[in-house]
Formats: sequence, structure tokens, C-alpha cells
Amino acid sequence: MMQVSGKERSSNYISQVKKSVIYKAAAVAASFISVPIMLRYLGNEGYGIWSTLLTLMSWVVFFDLGIGNGLRNKLAESIATNTPDKARAYISSCYSWIGVISGTLCITLIIASGFVPWQKVFNTTLLDDSYLSTVVGTSIFFVLTNFWISLVNQILGSIQKSSLIVLGQLISNAGGLLAVYILYLTTSPSLLYMTISYGLSLCAGNIALSVFHFSQHKESRPSLLLSLSVIRPLLTVGLQFFGIQLAALAFFATDKIIITQVFGPESVASYDVVFKLFAIITLAHGLILAPLWSAYTDAYHRSDFEWIKAAFKRQIVIYGITSILTLVLAAMAPTIINLWTGSAVHVPEYLIGSMALYIIVATWVNMFAIFLNGVQKIRVSLLASIAAITINIPLSIYLARHTDLDVAAVSIGTTIALLPGVLLGPYQVLKIINQKDLGIWSR
Repeated sequence: MMQVSGKERSSNYISQVKKSVIYKAAAVAASFISVPIMLRYLGNEGYGIWSTLLTLMSWVVFFDLGIGNGLRNKLAESIATNTPDKARAYISSCYSWIGVISGTLCITLIIASGFVPWQKVFNTTLLDDSYLSTVVGTSIFFVLTNFWISLVNQILGSIQKSSLIVLGQLISNAGGLLAVYILYLTTSPSLLYMTISYGLSLCAGNIALSVFHFSQHKESRPSLLLSLSVIRPLLTVGLQFFGIQLAALAFFATDKIIITQVFGPESVASYDVVFKLFAIITLAHGLILAPLWSAYTDAYHRSDFEWIKAAFKRQIVIYGITSILTLVLAAMAPTIINLWTGSAVHVPEYLIGSMALYIIVATWVNMFAIFLNGVQKIRVSLLASIAAITINIPLSIYLARHTDLDVAAVSIGTTIALLPGVLLGPYQVLKIINQKDLGIWSR
């Protein structure tokens, strides 16, 4: 097993961030270029069905009950404590159980999809129910297959090779771009062909990563192991991550629903455009934070608290720079949006400022959350997430209906709901790195 010093950990972190930025930029470019090609190939209505289908399929990632994140933390802990036998058992058990879950879900959902009135679900008469059922069933097969083989990402994260995860995304996106371009040139519009090509490219990245990793680390190749005693600690940790993931999904999904109900669906467009623009900041900050997850796990289990403190000092400086860039983007946003969308989207007066404030608060919360995730002290985070949902929905509705803030009321409500995490996160982190975490702060 790999033994890592503080200097090596820092050097690897910088290397992973640099590579991740390059790979991510290329992956985003490939995705961006593929969109207009897909629109031309499928047409507006076909593309709308496709986009909705992808949204439905995105829920599949929650079926692992957080076991994947549990695997990442337990593997990083095994590496730090030099217990390779445990690491192999965790990998084998996780692959075995997720394989069983994926296979069972695949069969169940494909059978069930044959009884769903998909024309009503997608609100279309462009394609009949039988064809749509075939498309959905094909999507389910590929998404659940990828769901299983993507466990390699958790392994790579645990050994602090997060840039390879982004490289896998690049392989998938580049493959998807090539596939849709070939379809556009050689076939008539077909949602089924699109689904098959997307599914193959989706799996290609993780297959490539799996072949590369397991050929380099033969000792970690999974074998069949359906052991409850081994999976139990992964599930114990994973269920808390699962709760946080569900809370986050509900937290962000409700914003657009509230806007639709209070202001109408046309108002979602302006909110979505501004949100996507500022997502550049959260994406960039996320690339910087991601390699730290398992680095924090490793340092914590080696009791290297000095390295953790030094890492946080650097992250606070980066946070300051990120906040300044957010304000600069806010100042430039009207011009950028006008060039990007023309006159197609009207942006309410307060929306840009409120979104900038949300980004500044959210990146602060995420900076501490990544450490707490890494050291598995997430009980407070789970409670804070539940509190945020409880506050967010009624507050956003109230502000939307009883103020003149327009759509900005929803982003302001969301920001206020995050405020408990602004204080609780850093307080718990200080407790932990000063080794004074007791009671709920140690859980």
C-alpha cells in the first residue's frame, strides 16, 4: 500500500488539480460542441425528449445508497493505516453488491418501463409508446451498467488520482461527440441510435479507466464477495452520504419548481441562464476541492494535522480569490448574457447580484464540507442539510410571493437556507483539527 508524506501529498494535490483543469476544459468543450449537432440531428422536440430522459436517468446514481462514497473513504483509510487485506475485501464486496443491485434494478425497471405511458411522460406524439419504451429500456441498461463499472472512480479518488476521473469524463464526452457527428452524417434522425451511441460512450470512459487501473494494480482486482460483515461499514457511512445527497437534490430541484409555480415556466429560462453562467465558478472551485477529499482522509488517519491546517490556509486564500472573481463575473454578467443569448432572455434586476451572493456562500460551505466528508464526520452536515431544506422551500415561496425581488427571491431564499452551514462547518473543522471534537462534533 502507498505511504504518503505531507510533502508528497501536497505535490500530488497540485498535480491532480492541474491535470483536472486541462481534462475538464476539453470535456466541457466536447460537450458544448455536441449540443448543436444533437439539436440538428434530433430536432427540437426530439432533443427535448432526450434531455428529459437524461434527467430521469440521473436519479439512478442514488440507488447505491451512498456505498460508493463509503468505499472511497474506507479505502483511503485502509491505505493510511496500511491494511491492504481490508482494502481488497472492500473493493470485492462493493463490486459484488452493486453488481447485484444494478442487475436486479435493470431487469425490474426494463420490465416496468413497458407499462408506462411514455407519450404522456414526455408530453409528445412524435414517437409512439412502444418505441419510447425501447429507448427507455436501452437507456436503463447502459446507465445501470455504467453505474456498476463507475466504481473505479471511487477507487481512483481514494488513491488521490482524481484527475483520472476527469480524464474518464473526457473520454466519454469525446466519444459521444464523435458518435453523434457520425450519426448526423450517416443516418436519419433516430432517438434509439442516439441512446445506443450515448450509452457506449458513457461506458467507454470507465471501461478504459478500469482496464488501466486494474492492469497497474492487479492486487486490487475485485472478486465475488457478498459479505454482509464487509459491506456493513460501507453502508453505515454510505447511508449518511445518501441522506446528504438526497437533501442536496431536493434543495436545488425545488428552486425551479417554485419559480415555475409562482412566476411561470418562462421565468425558469432567465434563472437557468444566470445559474449556468455562475456555475463556471463552482465548477472551477470544485476541481480545486475534489482532490482534497481523500488527501484529507489520508492525513487525518495519519494524524497529520499540521498538513491539514496548512491546506486550509491555502484554501481560504483560494476562496478569497474565488469570491473576487465571482464579483467580477457579476459585473460582466449582463454583457456576457447579452452576447450569449441575445434578446432571448430577460434577466430580472436583482438576479445576478443574488446569484453572486449564493456562489460566495456556497463555495465557503463546500470548502469545509469536503474535509468533513473525507474524515467521515458528517452527522452535523446531514442535520444542516435537512434544516436547509426545511428553511429553503417556505422561505423562497414567501419571498417570491410577498416581495418585489422577482426570481431573485428564490436564490436569496436558498442562500439564507445555507447560512447554518456557514457557521457549523468551520466550527466543527476547528474542533477536529485541534483534536477537541466530542459528542456530535466527532460523528
